[in-house]
Amino acid sequence: MADMISVHLPDGSRRELAAGATGADLAADIGAPAAWAVSHGKGVLVAIADTGVDSEHPDLAGRIDGRGWDYIDRDADSGDDNGHGTHIAGILAANAGNELGIAGVSIGSNDLPQL
Repeated sequence: MADMISVHLPDGSRRELAAGATGADLAADIGAPAAWAVSHGKGVLVAIADTGVDSEHPDLAGRIDGRGWDYIDRDADSGDDNGHGTHIAGILAANAGNELGIAGVSIGSNDLPQL
């Protein structure tokens, strides 16, 4: 029997998945395909208040607005020196259908790196 992991879903339910489950397995569990049938988030501007965003990340190509402010270093370079903000931006808005990484849950929105 394969190792199983317990995944807690936003609706409070829980699902057992095989260890190594893919992002597609989990996307279906949060209702992303049903939400995409209604909207991809086109025209929505989303701010990522985190460690910054790597605007050169291939899964975020063309998605990053470029404006932003780094409140830690107090400058306009909102690049990610940690990786966490890029990870969050990918969950939110990674390009779909490019055979890279994942599809973000709001695949039509634009990211503003950091406010």
